[in-house]
Amino acid sequence: EMFRKLHINNEEYWWSPQKLSAFLRLNAHLFVNDEAGAKLVSALNNIRGKIEGEYIKQKDSGDGIMNRQEYYETHITHNLPSSIDISLELVKGEKPQAYTLEFDCDYVDGNIRVQLVSPSINADWQQKRDERIDAEVKRIMELDGEIAVIEL
Repeated sequence: EMFRKLHINNEEYWWSPQKLSAFLRLNAHLFVNDEAGAKLVSALNNIRGKIEGEYIKQKDSGDGIMNRQEYYETHITHNLPSSIDISLELVKGEKPQAYTLEFDCDYVDGNIRVQLVSPSINADWQQKRDERIDAEVKRIMELDGEIAVIEL
């Protein structure tokens, strides 16, 4: 439940720093280290970012047709920590485990927005999911070995 509420690894969801700060402040029990958690909440409330932009114009005439590409690329350096450890119950009923949470920042319409990313949660989730599916398939096969089990 908390994993979904945090929108970790959700490519479509971006937090405003103030909303994320308020949410984490109310859920301070997630932090493995209380001091690091308090510093993160403070940094989110007082977020500072340096935005560097680069205008890129490319011409490609390799196929005889002139293709032009123009875009503006931004890079943000910010005062948030590169990562922080949180304690999360990934599967309901299991003991909470520590996971590393990283912050991706973007700049849109004059505002900085934050996305939460955790490669370690993805790996652990896939392993736990596969283990549970395998255990259920084994139970089904023990009931009746002639039941066809098809994995997609």
